[in-house]
Amino acid sequence: MFDAGVVTRRNASLKATYASIRISGAQGAIERKQDMQRNRGFTIIELLVVVSIIALLVGILLPAIGKARDQAQLTRSQGNVKQLGTALVTYGAEYSDRQPTWITDNFSTYGPNAVAAFAGYQAEVGIAHPWAILGYGQGVIWVWGLAENTYLPFNPASTTNRFGSFRCPNNRAVSTYLNSRFYDPVYYAPKDKAVMGSVERWFDHPDEYVSSGVTGGQKFSSYCMSPAAMVSPDVLGLNRSTNLYYTDPWTIGAGWRSPAFSQATFPDLKTHVNEHHWLQNNKKTCNPAFATGPYDGCQPYFFNGSIESNPVTLFYDGHIGPLGQRDAIEGNARVAAQNGRPTDGGLWSVNTVWGGQYADYGTGGYYTSPFVIRGGAFRSPSMGQAQYADLKTHVIEHHWLQNRKKICNPAFVNGPYDGCQPFFFNGSWDSAPVTLYYDGHIENRGQRDAIDAQFRLAEQNNGPAPNDGTWSTHTAWQGAYADYSPGGYYMETGLDWSSTSYHILTIDGIKGRDFVAN
Repeated sequence: MFDAGVVTRRNASLKATYASIRISGAQGAIERKQDMQRNRGFTIIELLVVVSIIALLVGILLPAIGKARDQAQLTRSQGNVKQLGTALVTYGAEYSDRQPTWITDNFSTYGPNAVAAFAGYQAEVGIAHPWAILGYGQGVIWVWGLAENTYLPFNPASTTNRFGSFRCPNNRAVSTYLNSRFYDPVYYAPKDKAVMGSVERWFDHPDEYVSSGVTGGQKFSSYCMSPAAMVSPDVLGLNRSTNLYYTDPWTIGAGWRSPAFSQATFPDLKTHVNEHHWLQNNKKTCNPAFATGPYDGCQPYFFNGSIESNPVTLFYDGHIGPLGQRDAIEGNARVAAQNGRPTDGGLWSVNTVWGGQYADYGTGGYYTSPFVIRGGAFRSPSMGQAQYADLKTHVIEHHWLQNRKKICNPAFVNGPYDGCQPFFFNGSWDSAPVTLYYDGHIENRGQRDAIDAQFRLAEQNNGPAPNDGTWSTHTAWQGAYADYSPGGYYMETGLDWSSTSYHILTIDGIKGRDFVAN
């Protein structure tokens, strides 16, 4: 029989099932979409953004980290020098204010040179000259061999030897007042990479001294004492007989006698201990003039190896500060001028056989010598010397760029820029290069203003215009700074050739002016 109620219920049940299936399907789709969203990786753009942010952070942090590391190493070196200074002063307190010395005071009375003096000492005294002790180690006492280059502070009379005991502040006479160790971190500057790499393996050695046969050669300290202050002041003082700032120490009875600390007349200006190698503002480490150096094949440049060098320095009044080549050269020139002896009256003697040069190779040529060591003829002026800071050009566009009508100078067949040689900044009447002045302002002033200033200033100076205006016409260039033959520049109006040399040949240099006030 047909039961309508059953059919109705079945239909209702099927509808409910279909509805449930539809709901279940919709929910599944939603869940699958959510899963896909959860499992989706970064897009390329998102990855690039993240990488860019990381690179930016690294670019910001790395210089700061490098600067912090550099400052930390500088501070450690200053601490080392301070400890060395304290040890040297303590030594002096126990030895009548004297500075360390490995040689007897009247050594020069025993002979005219080191070999003869060592032999003469033994013959007269009956025993060998006292040994300079390096330290105890490996069951024995290690000492320096009796030789000129280890016992004398230095020998300004020698043309072949420029070493001396001034290079060995870690001798046992001094190390006793520190850690009683020859190879101790206090004697080595953190920035002295070549030396540290060669010596730090011996810092933890239990003995006071490690034989050079074990270490592969003597590893000298990063610091040195002032050799000039370790001999009689008469050695490098003015010799009234010769009128030179030098007397052979072998001719002075007590020439090798170390002076007292209290004899320092300018303790705040006289260096005592400084970094021996070029470490601060360092741009090079190993000196290529040496095929093999004592530090695993490397010989670092000395502290006076560059005009940029600025070694950590202890002075005789106890303060520590940087003292570089620029300050030394300036001081030398100033004192020489004050003494009226521009060639040999400065801060250091040029009258020894060294010729005023302390060097680590050849004839002693450092970046700072021989051109400036004798009086500073090539010394660059300070920016504070600019008397017309708002009128003296400092940095300028070298080529004709502003208001330019021509690029390549036809007088050149082959220029350095793919065959082209551009006209210089003063190559046209219309040129007006971007210019920085010594007062810091920037503006465009060119040929018209420069020529006008040359004539106006020449008239003010009562000179034959335009020969004695803002730039000199008396050099071999005859006032012309040019990029081809007769020295003139092409002008767009009236003047076919014009010798304009403002910025290049300014009269009075930094003290002069390239323009005049309006």
